[in-house]
Amino acid sequence: MSEQKITSFICELIKFYKILVFSRKEFVISKRIIKVTVSLGSCFSVKNKKEMYESFIEIEFWLKVLLSLMDEQEIYEKTLELCKKTEEIIKSMEDEL
Repeated sequence: MSEQKITSFICELIKFYKILVFSRKEFVISKRIIKVTVSLGSCFSVKNKKEMYESFIEIEFWLKVLLSLMDEQEIYEKTLELCKKTEEIIKSMEDEL
């Protein structure tokens, strides 16, 4: 997994968090997503692949929960896109573990 790809994904999650909180007023799941995103960044900085993998699994879980709750098309599509990216990262990390 490239540093660029993970950094880009973390930035994308942070931007998504801002959209959820400031535009859509979603405070519960967005807090879980940002907490795990920060944890992911910490694991990445110390190259802890096992904990990074676990963080991606948790992010995927919260994105799927969010998918089931969202009724706005724009947020639904963005959540689905992030979910797919998370699944791709998880699959590529499974090969490395």
